[in-house]
Amino acid sequence: MSPDQQEEKIRVAMRNASDAATNRAGGRPAKKQAYWWSDEISKLRENTLREKRAWTKAKQRKESAELIDQLWYAYISARRTLRNTINRGKTTALQELLNTIEDDLWGLPYKLVMRKLRHSTPSLTETLDRATVDNLVNSLFLEVPFTIPK
Repeated sequence: MSPDQQEEKIRVAMRNASDAATNRAGGRPAKKQAYWWSDEISKLRENTLREKRAWTKAKQRKESAELIDQLWYAYISARRTLRNTINRGKTTALQELLNTIEDDLWGLPYKLVMRKLRHSTPSLTETLDRATVDNLVNSLFLEVPFTIPK
C-alpha cells in the first residue's frame, strides 16, 4: 500500500471516529413557553405589535401630527395592557405554584428549586485540585510517541 493510500485510510478512519463521537448540529431547539404565557397574552402581544407598526409607518410616511399622536396613544395603551396582563399572569402562576407546595411538597416546586441549585454549584473539575485533574486527563489520554507508518 502506498503512503498516499495509507494517509487516505487514516484520514477516513479519523473522520469516521469523529462522526461517531460527536453529534451533528441540528436546528435551533424550540424555546420552552414561559410559565405565565397564555392565549390572551399572545393576542395582546399581536395587537401591541400591530399598533407599534402602525405608529412607526405613520411616522415614516410623515402623516399628520394628530394621527401620529393618536396611533402613539393607542400603542402605549396596548403596551400597558399587555404588561399588566403579563404581570397578572406571573402573579397567578406564582400563587398556583405556592398552592401546590401544600399538596405535593416534593413535586414541581422542589424540582424547580433543585434545578436552580444544581446550576449554581461549581462543576466537578472546578472543585478538584489541579494535580488531580491533570492525573485524570493523563490517564484518559495517554501520550503515545508518534511514528510515521511505513
